Amino acid sequence: MQKRKSIKFSVEDILDIINKITDSLFIHRVDEGVRLDYESIYTSNARVCNDISLQVTNLVEEYRIIYRKSKELDFPEYCNDDFKNRANNLALFNADQLLLKRVLRKLYSPVCLKAIKYDNKNDIRSTTYNEINCIIYDLIKAMDVLHFHSDKLRNENKIRSSVHDVEHIIYALYADCFVTDDKKLLERAKAILGYVAPNTTILNINELADYIRL
Repeated sequence: MQKRKSIKFSVEDILDIINKITDSLFIHRVDEGVRLDYESIYTSNARVCNDISLQVTNLVEEYRIIYRKSKELDFPEYCNDDFKNRANNLALFNADQLLLKRVLRKLYSPVCLKAIKYDNKNDIRSTTYNEINCIIYDLIKAMDVLHFHSDKLRNENKIRSSVHDVEHIIYALYADCFVTDDKKLLERAKAILGYVAPNTTILNINELADYIRL
């Protein structure tokens, strides 16, 4: 069998691809909310790479690794193999909601699940960005503790990238459709958004093709 050759892309190639796919549109935080803006992907890349926020992001990513490891010590009851093997099947916003509440309390989180559930009278998008950020961040932390579609500790690169899951899910709150090929993020988004923003359609890349044909 002939070995499959890997295709290497330069930074410029990747930026060209992103530019064609996104048409240079991006979501931007502003005035405690979000908005859709236009900016050349090349300008965006230069701005981000030269911004001090990149240094902050690197520090936050390293902190995430330390935090994840500390939770293994703080919550040993959820670290045995039997619990981990069934963790992905937990219905955290339904049958297993009491378990989620218990972990949120242990994390000293002020999040009240009843208060954030979407209905005709309640929509967390009516609150500020910072409040939404705290809600989603605490839910993600609880999912980490419960090993709900979480990355293994040995895979530090994936743990670093998961820092950005919070903002991805927050932006999805304001979207008609959220698409990701990250399986773990997909399942977490389905659980969280299904509870706080059920009108957002959540798809993987293959499902997007069918969705576009509708």
